[in-house]
Amino acid sequence: MLGAFSPNRVISKSAFRFIVVFQIAVLLMVWATSTYVFLPKPLDVWRAFVDLWNHEGLGQELIVSFS
Repeated sequence: MLGAFSPNRVISKSAFRFIVVFQIAVLLMVWATSTYVFLPKPLDVWRAFVDLWNHEGLGQELIVSFS
C-alpha cells in the first residue's frame, strides 16, 4: 500500500481499488456534510431526480435521447 504514494510506481489492482473506493467515500462525506448553499445535499438531489422521473417524464425523454 505504501507503494501507492511513490511517484511513477506500479501498484497492485487491490491497492488501486482501495484508493478509488477511499476517494469516492471522501467525496461522498464532503458532499453530504457540505455547508455550501449552491451544492445541494445528496437527499435533495435524489428527491429532485424522483420528482423529475415520476412527474416530468425524465425516463421517456432519456429513452428518446439515447435512441
